[in-house]
Amino acid sequence: MKDIISVCSGKGGVGKSTISALIALSLSKKFKTLVIDADLGLTNLDLIFKVNNTRYDLTDVINKKCNLKDAILSINDSLDLLTLYHESSLDSLNTIAMKKVIASVCEEYDYLILDCPAGIEKGFNLCLSISNKAIIVINPIATSVRDSYFVSELIEKNYYQTIGYILNRASEKDLKKVMNVFPRIASSLLFRLSDNKAISRSNFSSSLMDLVLKRIGEDENDEIHI
Repeated sequence: MKDIISVCSGKGGVGKSTISALIALSLSKKFKTLVIDADLGLTNLDLIFKVNNTRYDLTDVINKKCNLKDAILSINDSLDLLTLYHESSLDSLNTIAMKKVIASVCEEYDYLILDCPAGIEKGFNLCLSISNKAIIVINPIATSVRDSYFVSELIEKNYYQTIGYILNRASEKDLKKVMNVFPRIASSLLFRLSDNKAISRSNFSSSLMDLVLKRIGEDENDEIHI
């Protein structure tokens, strides 16, 4: 496996799940990719991909209610979707067992994309304990920028991961303002997306996916294991 990437945000509503879908679809143009919907109780990647989700999740696999293939949904020939959990509580989540199952399924993929819950709760920490890279999605508003700063500090302190930033729903003017407030974005910005209705509706152009593939899917990445 090349990379396990946590896509996260300091606050909800910034377009994180849409960006996760964009990254996964883009990588699948060249690489075998698995995207995991880890957004606690608010799973919606099936809606973004316009498919009917399976009624099983990874917790069902661990609890032996189904096998792994029953919980995985094919999006295209190179992209699969797996929901981490449908429940609204993580109290009974067996994180050790979950990591083992994810580690086993990773052998079949080049990239694993984790659509993390917003914020910094248990689901966020589970994703970051699995991944080796993090992408923080930011909107050009004060609350998003501030929360993203705190998230990046937490990731660097506790998880020592490479961090990239995606500025979503932003103009060139917005980019300059955000960089003045949050200078580290300048050296780690993957790309900026404008406030585009087509993107908001998950209608991704081929040129956009090619750009994402170029910025994130690098052939020279060393293989990793979890």
